[in-house]
Amino acid sequence: MIIEKLSRCALTYNGKLMDKIVDDFMITNVEGRGLFAPKNEYISINGRDGDILKDSSYPSRDIKVQFYLYARNNETWLEKMKIITMALQSDEDVEFSFKDEPGVRFGRLAGFDNPDYDSNSAIGYFTIHCSDPFLYSDVIEVNNRIDNLRYDYYPVKIESIEFKANKSSNKIRIYNPNSGKKIIVNKSVSSGDRIIFDGQNIWINSQNVLRYLDYVTSDYFDFDLYSEDKVLANVGDDIRIRYRYKSL
Repeated sequence: MIIEKLSRCALTYNGKLMDKIVDDFMITNVEGRGLFAPKNEYISINGRDGDILKDSSYPSRDIKVQFYLYARNNETWLEKMKIITMALQSDEDVEFSFKDEPGVRFGRLAGFDNPDYDSNSAIGYFTIHCSDPFLYSDVIEVNNRIDNLRYDYYPVKIESIEFKANKSSNKIRIYNPNSGKKIIVNKSVSSGDRIIFDGQNIWINSQNVLRYLDYVTSDYFDFDLYSEDKVLANVGDDIRIRYRYKSL
């Protein structure tokens, strides 16, 4: 028996097409990609009706993947299971995607429900734990402004903001005029210097200058970009933004 056709929800995991990792292996169903709600924490106050929202955030997500596996004998069955297990191992969260869902997720193997031991043709499951519950688009590159996004409720994932300094200055100021949020770095730059913010670190040419960040006046931890937001800088006007939009 040889399964040649890819399933509708074929899985690509850490760059590997799992449906082709061994013969007669197929992803047959995926659970955990449906409606998703934030986790809300409330507190009650004596003498007051109802309650008060204390905190709200999106929890992690578990994706349960169902698969079918066939082997002609026990020895081949066990060998295939070892290969599948190895292909799913990682030391960190990895990128994965399904054929029927445009976009990528990030997670790692969290558990197995093995197929029946008394059969060489059976259904099994494995679970991918996503600490980040969002589905992300491929990387999009634009000049200065985020596109008009269909999923405009969520901020984008900034991959990089990059520009070349067009003049000298004793500081760098990157800001979003729509929200007023800004990042200020108290470090001198010269005309022609390449400045990159990669979502975590800030670089001038090849030097990481995050230690010069003005933590008092910067909105570094809250510098979000939404649909149609623009990015400006005091020492650059041709600003390249690489981002992924996201959805739940």
